[in-house]
Amino acid sequence: MARHWPLLPILILAALLRLHAIDRSPLWTDELFSLQSTAARGFLVETIPRMTLLSPAPRPTSLENPGPLSAIYSTQATDTHPPLYFMLLRLWREVFESSPTSLRIPSLLASLATVAALYSALALSASRHAAILAGLLAAVASSQIIFAHEVRGYALAAAFTTSAAALLLHIQRNGWTRTRAALLALSAVLAICTLYLAAIPLAALGVYSALHLPPASRRRTLLTGL
Repeated sequence: MARHWPLLPILILAALLRLHAIDRSPLWTDELFSLQSTAARGFLVETIPRMTLLSPAPRPTSLENPGPLSAIYSTQATDTHPPLYFMLLRLWREVFESSPTSLRIPSLLASLATVAALYSALALSASRHAAILAGLLAAVASSQIIFAHEVRGYALAAAFTTSAAALLLHIQRNGWTRTRAALLALSAVLAICTLYLAAIPLAALGVYSALHLPPASRRRTLLTGL
């Protein structure tokens, strides 16, 4: 572990870049939809009557009298996103304030996890120098910083997917074990439960497993993926 000390300053750099101006932009439409979902109200705003004076005005993003946490799953039926991120954000909102900065911290942390997972993946599959370069590129990548500034589940999906890739490479290098397989399966399931499109990179990991894993680990890893 000592030889991977460069990961620490990379994460510090990534954190500073993501904290900078994190509250500059107000919450935009999709972020407000996220807050609606955390209150188990689905797309309530789409059912509000138009051109009508409502008193009291509805507060679809408020956590006053919200639906239960379990109801977030059923109210996502009209959305194109799975419920995991919204359920986690609901727990976050119940503990911390709902300012734009506070609401974006989970995405910031997920983005840092992606940087760490990518570093780990390259350290396993290539070299320490490649891992440092990959970590630096992820730390300064504008797309990563943008998603770290959004109250949406994209940064979290990237973290779970990149972690699955790192775990797969760990299996390739060190062999299949039940613990590694369980962590790989958990990362994949959490990725799918955060963003359905995560199925695409996960399918690519399955192809990689079939082509590159040694025979002793290939069948078990593919079964784990299934």
